[in-house]
Amino acid sequence: MQSLSLICKVAGLSWPTVEFLLHDRLAGKAATKEIIELAKRDYSTLTKATAQRTLRFMQIRDTVK
Repeated sequence: MQSLSLICKVAGLSWPTVEFLLHDRLAGKAATKEIIELAKRDYSTLTKATAQRTLRFMQIRDTVK
């Protein structure tokens, strides 16, 4: 789920779009409302630059494995 938020932030998607994607991804799972609220809080504080750096780190880490 965190990767989805990072990709959405880098793409410049608005929170309502991200929320829709998260609801679709979490369909049928318990505590969805709480998860969405936490994701909203994290998404609102995440900067595009931080999301870009984090994704780049993840790509390099996966390459090294």
